[in-house]
Amino acid sequence: MFCGDGEECIWRSATMPPNHDQFYGFSCFAMDLNSLPEPLAQKLPTTDSRLRPDQRLLEEGKVSEAEEEKLRVEQLQREARTERERTGEEWIPRFFRKETDGDQEHWVFKGNYWSERENHFPGQTLQLW
Repeated sequence: MFCGDGEECIWRSATMPPNHDQFYGFSCFAMDLNSLPEPLAQKLPTTDSRLRPDQRLLEEGKVSEAEEEKLRVEQLQREARTERERTGEEWIPRFFRKETDGDQEHWVFKGNYWSERENHFPGQTLQLW
């Protein structure tokens, strides 16, 4: 990317990784965003999106299996919501709270993630997949 009359280079994209065309044209950085080393996986809540089986299948190039798994996961989530509605259970997000400022709604971090992680997410029962 060039800027100014002298066309000084202010940014250059990194070299693309081998087979980037098979990974949606992602850079190494983008590919690493969803990496899940085992020591990290053991520290995550069950709701972390990096644990989604449909996402992992897609990354492995198993598109048909990923689509089937995504449908299964979505159905489980629909059933859980229906059950909460049937029993009158209110859904309370664990790490964020909704705040209203006039007519604007926004989500605010509760600040509890790191302390809960340190304690291995006590009371964690929600299983999304």
